Amino acid sequence: MTIETGGKIDVSCKGYKVGYGPGAVNNWDTGAGYGGQGGVTSEANTPGPTYGSYSAPIDLGSGGANATYPGAFGGGAAILNVQGTLTLNGQILSNGCSSVGSGSGGSVYITGGALVGNGSISARGADTGYGTGGGGRVAVIASTSGFSGAITAFAGSNGVKSGGAGTVFIKTPGSNGTLIVDNNNIATNRYTGILAADNILDSVQALHKSSGTFLSFSTVTITGENAFFDGDNTSTVTVSGNVYGGSFPEVWVSSFSVKWGAAGNPSNAQFTAEISTYSDYSVVENSSATYNRNAFLTGVLAPNTTYYARVKTPDYATLKLLTTDYVVVGSTATLAAQPGTPVNPFTGVFFNSIDVAWLANGNPPYTEYRVMASTASDFSGTLYGPYAGPLSWNIMTSTSVISLTGCTLYYFRVQARNMNGIETGFEVLGSTDTAGYSASSLKFFDGTQNVTAARMDPACPGTTAKLKVRTNAGTDIISLVDVADPAASRLRIQTPEGVKAVRKYP
Repeated sequence: MTIETGGKIDVSCKGYKVGYGPGAVNNWDTGAGYGGQGGVTSEANTPGPTYGSYSAPIDLGSGGANATYPGAFGGGAAILNVQGTLTLNGQILSNGCSSVGSGSGGSVYITGGALVGNGSISARGADTGYGTGGGGRVAVIASTSGFSGAITAFAGSNGVKSGGAGTVFIKTPGSNGTLIVDNNNIATNRYTGILAADNILDSVQALHKSSGTFLSFSTVTITGENAFFDGDNTSTVTVSGNVYGGSFPEVWVSSFSVKWGAAGNPSNAQFTAEISTYSDYSVVENSSATYNRNAFLTGVLAPNTTYYARVKTPDYATLKLLTTDYVVVGSTATLAAQPGTPVNPFTGVFFNSIDVAWLANGNPPYTEYRVMASTASDFSGTLYGPYAGPLSWNIMTSTSVISLTGCTLYYFRVQARNMNGIETGFEVLGSTDTAGYSASSLKFFDGTQNVTAARMDPACPGTTAKLKVRTNAGTDIISLVDVADPAASRLRIQTPEGVKAVRKYP
């Protein structure tokens, strides 16, 4: 769809008639409201109220009221569902009409693939010498990267008698959208109304003497960088409810950073970031005061531990919180500490398994670890691990690595991960040989006890067949030791090297 230069869609003055609509009041010289409240000639008068959705505006603007002179119609509703691209070099207008009590701006609701061009969209409240109309509502649900024109929902102009700004909502593909409240530097005591709801937005921009208000109890979540709302020092956004936003750009083992806006702070307000391991902040472990909208918190943080973060907002010009002093950033888990190596990590060495242990290094008991072994010092080739395999995780600080080969050198390493699944580097625990013997099928009574003879693995260096025992599974080479060896049994064997004893297993 294309609207050429000089062309337009104009539904101005096509809304509710004089004195009608949700934003109309029958006060003397009072402008109608919609996105923003209507202007009044006297603070004793009730302003035209706000109503409707900022993200899908389909309501008509309301008509202004006057006891003596005719009021004016509100703006209509222009709803465009464009399958592809809307090229706008002309205008889309839904402005209110002017009179002693002016009409509010109406709705412009555009959905489509893309909005391009250099035209303009306006849902402005009407000017007057008395109570002006409040701004309407505009929403564009489309890509806008190719659009360089103006999108506005200003109130009508008349100093302190002016209405409040309307809303402009831009939601591009893959985003949560940006809500803009801009009153074109028109001074007013009237506010922009956003209905009570759970609002998830990439940002909220309050500009040019505007005053946005999230009505009743609302939850506002800012997923973009600026959790404290963008804008200038002339504007405010008031929230009665909870505000969530900000991020944790960098997280380490014993510290992390918290960010709730771009670096710097034009209003020179001081913020205080607080962290706690309790979601109700009954105990605050650390805090950091800053004039920039980011903080670095460290000192008392434990590894692999969940911390909750919030930011206090005193003296901040753009955001006013009525029910709390804090914006809640959320929670994050610190990284796990890399495990440590004890003096003796190999607590049991056997023919085809080795018991291995490591140090937690301050990690809490629920931290998970993964241990693996290899015959290669760079851990290439086949990896060995506990019963669940070399890629499995467990919360113990010791385990048995199984399915090894006797008389073989193995290298061992271990790593940890935090509760978010972020892994540490590997701690190399060292290397050791498996034992060169195992249980044979030869069993005998040596006069005092039943003995199982130790079997030598033919692959072990220096193994010679001094004594062989044939079994159903093949031939066992029986290990022989000196008679004085602590592992010697009482069964003696004459060999060319002298009398030897059968080695007991284990």
